[in-house]
Amino acid sequence: MGVTDFLLLGTVGLRGADGSVVDLGPAKQRTVLTALLVDAGRWVTMETLIDRVWGEDVPARVRPSLSTHIARIRRTLADTAVPVDTDTGVAAAAWARRIAQMPSGW
Repeated sequence: MGVTDFLLLGTVGLRGADGSVVDLGPAKQRTVLTALLVDAGRWVTMETLIDRVWGEDVPARVRPSLSTHIARIRRTLADTAVPVDTDTGVAAAAWARRIAQMPSGW
């Protein structure tokens, strides 16, 4: 059994312990995950995520859209059965739980 790796160069992805690449969904969803991984282990405000993902081209219903992407990322990570990462001590399912909504961020 290996370690779970997030793939950030090229197409963003998740490689499971067995070496298989997990589908992380559409490009915008992978962008949200990347925006979260930039600050792995730290809270990220909703405003920061919106700026990183949409920049100046913010859609009218950006918050519900962001919430949907976060929910799908959580589900994908929770469904990925992987052992604990020895470097971080966190499994993908635990990462899903750590992406929790706070009053002003994720």
